[in-house]
Amino acid sequence: MDSVPLDELKTEENVAVVTSTAGQGEPPQNARDTFRALNAAAARGERPFEGTSLKYSVFGLGDSHYWPRPEDAGYYNKPSKDIDVRLEALGAQRSAPLGLGDDQDADGPQTGYKLWEPQLWKALGVDAVEVLEAEPEPITNENIKIASNFLRGTIAEGLKDTSTGALAASDGQLTKFHGIYEQDDRDIREERKNNGLEPAFSFMIRVRMPGGVCRPEQWLAMDRIADEHGNGTFKLTTRQTFQFHGVIKKHLKPSIQAINRALLDTIAACGDVNRNVTCCSLPDLSHLHTQVYEFSKKLSEHLLPRMAAYHEIWLDKKLVAGDAIKEFEPLYGPYYLPRKFKIGVAVPPMNDVDIFTNDVGFIAIADEQGDLVGFNVTAGGGMGVTHSNKKTYPRLADVLGFCTPDEVHLVAEKIMLTQRDNGNRADRKNARLKYTIDRMGLDAFKSEVESRRGHALAPARPFKFTSNIDKFGWTTGHNGKHHFTMFIENGRVQDEPGKDFKTGLREIARVHKGTFRLTANQHLILSDVEQGELALMKGLLAKYGLDNLSYTGLRLSSSACVAFPTCENVTEPEILAILRPMIKRYALERQPGEHFGDFTIRAGYISATKSGKEWYDGMGGEGPHRLVA
Repeated sequence: MDSVPLDELKTEENVAVVTSTAGQGEPPQNARDTFRALNAAAARGERPFEGTSLKYSVFGLGDSHYWPRPEDAGYYNKPSKDIDVRLEALGAQRSAPLGLGDDQDADGPQTGYKLWEPQLWKALGVDAVEVLEAEPEPITNENIKIASNFLRGTIAEGLKDTSTGALAASDGQLTKFHGIYEQDDRDIREERKNNGLEPAFSFMIRVRMPGGVCRPEQWLAMDRIADEHGNGTFKLTTRQTFQFHGVIKKHLKPSIQAINRALLDTIAACGDVNRNVTCCSLPDLSHLHTQVYEFSKKLSEHLLPRMAAYHEIWLDKKLVAGDAIKEFEPLYGPYYLPRKFKIGVAVPPMNDVDIFTNDVGFIAIADEQGDLVGFNVTAGGGMGVTHSNKKTYPRLADVLGFCTPDEVHLVAEKIMLTQRDNGNRADRKNARLKYTIDRMGLDAFKSEVESRRGHALAPARPFKFTSNIDKFGWTTGHNGKHHFTMFIENGRVQDEPGKDFKTGLREIARVHKGTFRLTANQHLILSDVEQGELALMKGLLAKYGLDNLSYTGLRLSSSACVAFPTCENVTEPEILAILRPMIKRYALERQPGEHFGDFTIRAGYISATKSGKEWYDGMGGEGPHRLVA
């Protein structure tokens, strides 16, 4: 909207305004100048559209439950309501009534749109016009994948284009398979727009490192890459790998090449494929960790797409020679998966990888001597939800049965192929494995997997989880080597005043002879420290404050996404306004041994949910602190 000044607007005869709602009833980014201009004209008592032929109609996109408190009801579709009233006050003529699209309706905003659109056509006098030509189908991710020549697209050409810091939109979808996301700094987006500049584009790069174990020389390589190609920091993610931010386009290729020189890669770290396989860190059960870690690597390698495009584009390998060699993906095919696919491996009693939130999980079962005998298999987990889209919901995985260690990779493969062939490719928001299982039915899904495997899974073995948090501090493994789990807040490895953690970890990596383990809670384990090196390691940890564990339990268990300035979601003040009174009540009113989640149900902030499909039942709570009137 900001591209049309008021002086141009009043020369128009018919204007249709469609606007979304941002934040607390605010206009979207690309309409804020227009709203300011309209408000300023009204404040001056002007009627710039009076006497013109300007006729208008407005349709708004909003969510009546986004801010569920009764006192916040005014935020719902506020920009559309405001501009509808403001245009009339400034002298324009309303041609059709205000239309409101509500995410809470059965068909989302389409419900309101289907009522508004015929009124608009009637006001324009074209309601009787017969349209013979069908509208073109929208270009979807499925179209992009099949037309990409096995994920090549025009990425190579886009990297050479110095006229923009971005890649083509379709290539932006394809680079995810290569472990790369395009982003921009929203904090300066408006300033750059006002100066006639494109957004400050940069890229996130995610490494594939199954099981989260790296050698000291690999850590040093990641540290260097962050300094030479990124924003000087890097993240430890909840999927036990490294993530770089602030990488501009010309540094993408050198970054990927540096990662590969460290004997790591970024293949399938993102995209509609199996992602980085996570594995229980478990430093005190060193022999068992070694076994499950090897299975994690085997799973990752077995389900890895071939991706010759990756080696051509980033590593300058030779192209496939025309039609002489037909490229193919034996597991994925040209369409790959309908959506991302995540696998975790847990070792009871620790559930630090949050096994039931993965598409597929393997729960290690040990005998009385502590030796691995096999895995219970889970499927259908995932906590992602598209806000207010009732076709989406969180879901915990179901336990399907038990398999022996030698068939783990094949069971994972058959589950993935069942999802490949049955997942929802028409609606990405409803395309994860959890929805496929609910649509097929658990028994039918399990039967399909077993049919592909050639035999039934054995009955699940007993197991028990007692914790999903990291065990901070020193511990000694069965092999006599020592491990220290340190607190890395939100997984951000950086230097800041009084906390030179990045420098400290670099100095440790230069002399450490063991390994580093990244945890699924975004912390770090200095692992496999020999007795003779213990004093040296303790000294370095103390020198840089990395041995400090004097934090509250809440802070030690905290986690965060990359967030500002690349995220578009709710703001920090809005989050704090909700959480502060809630946490205060928990501190004052909690019962002995009561966990925070149980408290929020008892207090009525949320309703108890025993399956994903019940997610929207009683939303807003049912007790004294209920948020919905």
